[in-house]
Amino acid sequence: MTSSIRARLGQLTAGLAARLAEVRPARSAANTGQVETVGREPVTRLGRLRDVRIRDRGAGYTLEAELFDGLDAITLVWFGRRRIVGIEVDRVVRVRGRIAERDGTQVLYNPYYELQRT
Repeated sequence: MTSSIRARLGQLTAGLAARLAEVRPARSAANTGQVETVGREPVTRLGRLRDVRIRDRGAGYTLEAELFDGLDAITLVWFGRRRIVGIEVDRVVRVRGRIAERDGTQVLYNPYYELQRT
């Protein structure tokens, strides 16, 4: 890898780390990375999409994406959608919604999202 590519990669990573720090507090003894949403309070997450896929759920399609924020992965699910412009692998997005649990994984259904520049 050339030094210019390494430098650019370092800039991109530093920018993402700074934005992650704005949204999510640092891990400590009291904050183990487990999400505890009391009363289904809204949460905001910033991260990179690692996987995007379409699922046929019988009654209709869902667009599902895995968002990784540096500590945890969360599944984003949009009902009735086969494609959303900008929702693609390696895209950085900020999402907002209420966390649910499905099959032991954290899920945000029909989250509000903002595409981020990298």
